[in-house]
Amino acid sequence: MNIAEAVRGAWRRAAGVSAGADGDSSRFSRKRRETGNFLSDEQLTKRRRTSVLPSIFNSYGPINDAMPKPTPYNLRRFSETPIARRAINCIKDRIAGMRWRVQPRQGYSIEAIPNGAERIRILTSNFEAPNPDDSFRSFSEQVLEDIIVGGFGAIEVQVNPGWDEAELLQASEYSHFLQNRRGVGHPAAVDSHVSQNRREVGHPNSNSHPTKSTLRLRSGQAQGGAPIAALRSAGQPGAAVPTLPLLLWPVDGASIRINLEWDGSPTSQRYMQVVDNGGPNMQVKLDDDELIYIRLNPRTHTPFGLGRLEVAFETINAFLGAHRYASRLASNTVVQYALWLQDLTPEHHERLIRWWQDEIEGTGKVPILSVESKPEVLRFGGGTDADLRLQWQEFLLRVVADAFDLPPFYLGVERDVNRSTAEEYSDLAFRQAIVPTARLLAEALTREAIAKKLGWNDLEFAFAELDTTDPLEEAQIQQILLQNGVLTVNEVRRMRGLGPVAEAAAE
Repeated sequence: MNIAEAVRGAWRRAAGVSAGADGDSSRFSRKRRETGNFLSDEQLTKRRRTSVLPSIFNSYGPINDAMPKPTPYNLRRFSETPIARRAINCIKDRIAGMRWRVQPRQGYSIEAIPNGAERIRILTSNFEAPNPDDSFRSFSEQVLEDIIVGGFGAIEVQVNPGWDEAELLQASEYSHFLQNRRGVGHPAAVDSHVSQNRREVGHPNSNSHPTKSTLRLRSGQAQGGAPIAALRSAGQPGAAVPTLPLLLWPVDGASIRINLEWDGSPTSQRYMQVVDNGGPNMQVKLDDDELIYIRLNPRTHTPFGLGRLEVAFETINAFLGAHRYASRLASNTVVQYALWLQDLTPEHHERLIRWWQDEIEGTGKVPILSVESKPEVLRFGGGTDADLRLQWQEFLLRVVADAFDLPPFYLGVERDVNRSTAEEYSDLAFRQAIVPTARLLAEALTREAIAKKLGWNDLEFAFAELDTTDPLEEAQIQQILLQNGVLTVNEVRRMRGLGPVAEAAAE
């Protein structure tokens, strides 16, 4: 992809058009719209209100030698340096790559929740594709980047206009009806399931006459009057994905302003996005339930959060200065020696400088000097690695690691690390840096997207790997809870991302 195609794709996303809506992907996009999976380009343009890449016209500028201010622009420039990027990726990539699940909240059971299994399945599909352009990993990486850098993660959340909760009720009722028939061993259900599998694999006995239920399926009507979309959403083979309830868009958190006079109503304005494009839509007003604003390190004296890179800003700037000086010194761009010649007239001094620059410097020739007194070489430094200020740079790396709640060896300082302490340091980084940030994101999705926007207060989003980093230890904990009757087999299977089994097999 060249620069022109990248800019063209950015403008298409800014207009609300999916990246797969042109070229060979147009037929695929139309097919997804026909199946009800995503909205049309016109509907997406109407629904999304925040601007994509609001700082695209102010991304790069001159770099001054003076101490920069921790503005969002400078924070993002510093986040592109090797040390800051290493610290950010240690937290961001670990969380974005975690297994996650949608589960009942504490005190609820999936059997007691109305349409619990069906709603969990729909929310799982929704978070796997939060919008037409992003997977959950790409979506969460963008939000986590802003949280770590500036403490201002932001997500625009909108209810899909094509979503109808009545379809969920029809789908769950028909799914429950099918499960009951299969659970009691109904012969018609078994024969229908076997016949369908035979037709899919090309079984030679698949030319049998269609049953009444098959005719109803072909005509778009399922048993009990449920539409064919409800049957497909119940997990049948060859099904089309139903319309998903939410659209989640990552937003540049630095462009969000907070209304301090917000009255507490979810439908009143609480946020405003300020765009730097100079167009008519420079200010986008957003209600409280239209934007998820995630603050890291919230404080009472300011409505904004405090990012880890903000804490380490001055230290990173000092490290960059020390590193820049060491690189010039190591590459011989800093003068380290001086030549002292006694009893030279100014004319001889000028002639010696011109001769050295014209005949000796950069040629590799052996200079021959004919003077009355021996020249003396003056050294400005010690001529050792101490001139590079390596210990000072190591100290700055330790301070940066502390600002990101990471052990120093995550940033390459491995002097005091051995086999016995490395595992403890890794567990310390997981507990101090990764777990709090992951839970912050999970709680925001639960509270703002699932509970506030959909009204589903009995479900929550959770990461599956926050209790322990050792798979063996995790399996042992689940086995103990299972043996003591704290969890059931199906609950453990849901924790591991597996489907439920029949009650007889679970016992």
